[in-house]
Amino acid sequence: MNNNFSFRGSPFINRYRITGALTTKSPLHIGNGMPRPADGAEKKLCGSEEMEQISDVVRDFDDKPYLPGSSLKGAMRMYLLHIFQGFSANIATNNDWHDENWIGEDSDQAAKNKKLQGEGSMLEKLFGTAIHAGKIDFWDAPLAGKAADNADFNGKKGWSDKRQTYFTQSVAIDPMTGAAEAHKLYSFDLVPEGARFSFNITGQNLSDEELGLLYFGLHAFNSEIYPVTLGAMGGRGFGRFKMELADIYCLKNEPDELKNWAKIALEQKHAGFQCIPRLPKNSERKMIEKFKEAFNHALSQNTEA
Repeated sequence: MNNNFSFRGSPFINRYRITGALTTKSPLHIGNGMPRPADGAEKKLCGSEEMEQISDVVRDFDDKPYLPGSSLKGAMRMYLLHIFQGFSANIATNNDWHDENWIGEDSDQAAKNKKLQGEGSMLEKLFGTAIHAGKIDFWDAPLAGKAADNADFNGKKGWSDKRQTYFTQSVAIDPMTGAAEAHKLYSFDLVPEGARFSFNITGQNLSDEELGLLYFGLHAFNSEIYPVTLGAMGGRGFGRFKMELADIYCLKNEPDELKNWAKIALEQKHAGFQCIPRLPKNSERKMIEKFKEAFNHALSQNTEA
């Protein structure tokens, strides 16, 4: 059993906030499930009056695209599971926490927590399971400004500076013949290359090993061979990003830190995540290396076991 593991709701140890940016390297479509009507100008661009609807992307209150936190968390979790599941069950597994044979038919929450603490993988403890919420949260990532203004965007079908998207068309393929199906043309909005989104990830009671796993997942966005991708049509190369880290904020269970944090939070009258101390860059670099070393050590121990 891992006696060093702490739940989010265990006695307070630390709180982290990690910020950065994800910039699209290819078109992106994260659908909102609500097609929007095509207007006359868009129909004219396509030369077709039959185009009635365009599949829209998720948008915020200002009609701008954004990256849902649930999409970020889900994509990274699945990526890390695929990468590490074959190496070590202690690092990444996907146990069925609804299975009575696994957790026990009459298990109460305390018994389930004990099972998770002793036998759950690092990935499950960090990202959450059916019986607990996990220890990290991915906030929705808003668009930071506008995508780069260039002639290429102006040439895209239906490029909208206000909406920061354009649309394209594709056809359904008959799986039996491999040919395009008649009257199966569909249209969908795309976020262009160069769109920059600001992300925030927060967590509580995180170990160095867990932070190392999180950093591995973040840097996987930059992989040229097998990257984390978001949205639809990843097989066509859509949904790729460049990830850049910005700042790390850290609050530890130390009397002076907690006293100063509480004072600022009360004075500024807002939730405490906004006044977690930001680490100096030299301390940040050392801390990141510490996270990586701790995770590499955990991985080597578990793969040798």
